[in-house]
Amino acid sequence: METDSVQWIDAVLADGEHAARLRSDLPYFAEHALKLRPKSGPLEPFILNAAQRKLHEIIEQQKAETGRVRVIVLKARQLGVSTYVAARLYQRTIHNPGVRTIIIGHERRASSNLFQIVKRFHEHSPEDTRPSIGTSNAEELIFDRMDSGYIVSVATSEGTGRSATAQLLHASEAAFWSDLPMQAASLMQTVPDIGGTEIIIESTANGYNDFHSMWRKAEAGESDFIPVFLPWSLDQGYRRVADDTLVMDAEEKKLAELHNLDREQIAWRRAKIAQLGSADYFAQEYPLTPSEAFISSSFDSFIPAALVIKARREKIDELFGPLIIGVDPAGMGADRTSIAWRRGRQTIKIESRKGLDTMEVAGWVQKIIREENPARVNIDAGGLGVGVYETTSNRNRTRGFEGGQGVILARLKGCARKSIDGGGNRAAPKGTRGCRFPSRQAEPSWSLSLLRAHARPLRVGDESLMSTTECERFGAALDYETCIMLPSLLPKPKTTLK
Repeated sequence: METDSVQWIDAVLADGEHAARLRSDLPYFAEHALKLRPKSGPLEPFILNAAQRKLHEIIEQQKAETGRVRVIVLKARQLGVSTYVAARLYQRTIHNPGVRTIIIGHERRASSNLFQIVKRFHEHSPEDTRPSIGTSNAEELIFDRMDSGYIVSVATSEGTGRSATAQLLHASEAAFWSDLPMQAASLMQTVPDIGGTEIIIESTANGYNDFHSMWRKAEAGESDFIPVFLPWSLDQGYRRVADDTLVMDAEEKKLAELHNLDREQIAWRRAKIAQLGSADYFAQEYPLTPSEAFISSSFDSFIPAALVIKARREKIDELFGPLIIGVDPAGMGADRTSIAWRRGRQTIKIESRKGLDTMEVAGWVQKIIREENPARVNIDAGGLGVGVYETTSNRNRTRGFEGGQGVILARLKGCARKSIDGGGNRAAPKGTRGCRFPSRQAEPSWSLSLLRAHARPLRVGDESLMSTTECERFGAALDYETCIMLPSLLPKPKTTLK
């Protein structure tokens, strides 16, 4: 009799613990209450994968520290991020009276697919955890007795969510939204800035657009959102049997070393690139780093995407040569003035500042010249840069640099408006594709690449740039465009500045 009582108490306590964990432990709730349609086969319990677990840990940490969630997720394809967000917000919605959740997709079919995940969760959840439905249609799912539920919408030019109020928001594939800044501003008004609210923005990359700007702000700590990047290597399904015939090339060996990839992952990557037809497109769809994700093969960049990826993966430990400075001035708006420092093949650092006028940028450059004594300063003289160059040049002339041994102050008028070899031809160099750069950091880096290999005194106002012959001195095996554009790929020069 006593044994039966103890067993009954244990059963009650176990049921109580089970119910408590369903409310508070998302991985436990997902496994015991939710059904997931896998990539193949029938419905199965939802067990979080590696990418989902990583995202969950980061979100929970932010929630513990701030009391709310503001996350922007940059992801590789098919890692289950949307499914994780759907499960997270469903758990919150059915366990908290009065909660409204908004789902926003980049197109109607995408929004519908996300909503179907939620409805599938609800239809196949245990009866004792499933709240009753008052309204269920293509745009709403309302749990009547709890006064909680879902609103589903599409990112439109009219401004999403203006008339709605919610506590939880799932914004999916934001990189593909039209007029993202306006849409985001509208959405931020639908979710109050209070504890317990959650806004999760997730997307694959779509080139250097407004989503990229939003991501960069999060990386720089200039917004309430924290950035979360999820590479394809987290998915253990992205692998393929690698037999003895698989021999890694130099790039694959470097990838394996940098990102801890095994032979089966390299085999899968190689097969996927063959399927997609482009390593650049693979890097966008299945990135290993955030920078790779934003490189779009369709972006008409002066620097080819493949070279950018190669340069960013290059490891250069040795510093050599004089200090070269590249300056990309910007105006008083949201754009940033960026300055980069380089020695030899290695960019040491890049700094950016907002809201500087001509005199402030010139003062910044002059301070660098005075304190760090660079061998050359390359200034993009388009727009604001004209005044920056003239002001800096005049200041240096008054200090006796003109005609003596000092700094070369180069006026760069843009890659398609001044010839690279200084020959006077204003057309873009043969083999190049105009003046568009894939990021703000690319322009000062381009300026840095224009290092002359002359062993002669330097002087202010020298505007001649690296010639084809001088470029070849850095390595005859490199093509002219590579030599000009990406100093991180160059071997040591055979001559040095003195």
